[in-house]
Amino acid sequence: MNNNYCTFKLYNSLQIPCLAIGFYQISDKNELKNIIRNAFKVGIRHFDSAAAYNNESILGEVLRELKINREEIFISSKVRNEDQGYESTIKAYNKTINDLGVQYLDQYLIHWAVKDRFFETWKAMEYLYISKKVKAIGVSNFLVHHLQYLFDNSDIKPMVNQIEHHPYLTSPELVHFCKKNKIIVEAYSALMRGQFNNIKVLSDLSKKYNKTKSQILLRWNIQKNIIPIFKSATLKRITENSNLFDFSINNDDMLLLDLLNKNKRLEPSSDPDNIVLD
Repeated sequence: MNNNYCTFKLYNSLQIPCLAIGFYQISDKNELKNIIRNAFKVGIRHFDSAAAYNNESILGEVLRELKINREEIFISSKVRNEDQGYESTIKAYNKTINDLGVQYLDQYLIHWAVKDRFFETWKAMEYLYISKKVKAIGVSNFLVHHLQYLFDNSDIKPMVNQIEHHPYLTSPELVHFCKKNKIIVEAYSALMRGQFNNIKVLSDLSKKYNKTKSQILLRWNIQKNIIPIFKSATLKRITENSNLFDFSINNDDMLLLDLLNKNKRLEPSSDPDNIVLD
């Protein structure tokens, strides 16, 4: 991994880069190629994907064209809702690695806690991990009671929980539970989908630290030992969003950002307790 960027250690001792770039809703091959090329150029090695993004075959093609050494990158994917279940999860995993053109995944997550399916899906994830087909397994959008169910009924507990996380949705109880149980938290929508321009605290901190609002948001996550996932297209933005390690936010200012919490999801319909099959 690139030494210019920090890593966090999962409870199985795997090192995971503390900053990730995501490929949600990117279906244009040339755009994807530019994003990966630019991300790699500035040292980003953590690529976050999912079967539900419908672009993993394109991602695989781009990685092959760019001839990136597999050991240099950390690839994460997620099993989509309709593929959940034991046998179907293993089948979905095989499709994902074939689409990506890789022999293994660094990280594989359950995308949502689909009722009456996520436990069987987790048993398949355990099999994939024990079989060394994936280096780390985890979940996404799981709440405390979902995680507790897995703890009570499984042999292996999740290593990662990827959740929506930003100053308007800090989920302190969930984050505390994860940290207490050595589960690394990843933050999607870390840049609030651009909905931060009218937040005065962010504007003030941006001026104080001479950093962009995006940099403040990403750094806030990293200082909370949370891995932020961002989406940017241009070299300028990707470079800017990776320039996070030459400053730190003081404790008082970290608290100011925490206090912005409104328990507000950017997509109110995405309720982890009421997910239906796609």
